[in-house]
Amino acid sequence: MSWATLGTAVRERRYELGLSQADVTARGGPSVETLRAVEKNRAGRLTDKLRRALERAIDWETGSIDDILDGSPPRPRPPTA
Repeated sequence: MSWATLGTAVRERRYELGLSQADVTARGGPSVETLRAVEKNRAGRLTDKLRRALERAIDWETGSIDDILDGSPPRPRPPTA
């Protein structure tokens, strides 16, 4: 499991979407404090509920965080019309 890789991927995705940490929280993601901990590789573990909330907030497919921790890339959700 690579929590450092996860933190980098989350930060890069957030930048790609033009979102601040507060924006991610407003979209239903974890708190700013939790998101900051994830991005700085200080979160340790995330519950399944927090993982799914973060994935939804940054437009990743369900299970993308698990994929990253297993060494695979995340799966962005296709844009909706």
